Amino acid sequence: MMDGGFRSKYQLIQQFLVILFATKLILEILLFLGLNALASLVQVNTNLATQPAYQRVIIDCLDDPDETLKRKVLYCITK
Repeated sequence: MMDGGFRSKYQLIQQFLVILFATKLILEILLFLGLNALASLVQVNTNLATQPAYQRVIIDCLDDPDETLKRKVLYCITK
């Protein structure tokens, strides 16, 4: 049986990991929504994908292991 001090530290670590994974998921969702918005804007103005404000995000997404993000970015920069 765990003592009270160990149990509270264990629970704290568990809560931290839950928050960390939830935060990562939220950030991935926001990134995907942002790329969807950029893809929509690129349909109106094709120069948006080449602006410096978006270039870092685009490059980072191309390095991401998520194939869906890579396809969305490639769509944005090839339009």
